[in-house]
Amino acid sequence: MSNTNYSNVLSDPEIPDTITKEQALMLLDGVIKETFFELFERAFGEPDTSVREKVELANMVEVKEWMTNIVGAKVPDDVFVKPILCDVVKFAAGVLNRKYGSDIDISKINKPEDLYAHLNEKGDEP
Repeated sequence: MSNTNYSNVLSDPEIPDTITKEQALMLLDGVIKETFFELFERAFGEPDTSVREKVELANMVEVKEWMTNIVGAKVPDDVFVKPILCDVVKFAAGVLNRKYGSDIDISKINKPEDLYAHLNEKGDEP
């Protein structure tokens, strides 16, 4: 994991004053992805090849969203779940608990697969 300090990156003498918009976006994309990898490594250890490939192929907006997911993720796969999907699945688990008396621990539900696994475990497949 690198300890790059980006605080003076825009005043770096190696970056010309005539930097193009595309070059600036490429620089920003690289900074965001490198920051993602640093945060991921702190939370889960060295990212495997599939994580690296997924991040390298993603746009910087997606990667920035995933960075915020690292904070609440329990396992690496949870990082790539859209927050709205997580909220919807927790809502569905809450409905099942209230309407059908299910005993789903909502704190352990982060993606549809978690809910399906719980329901299959209990024999309550939707």
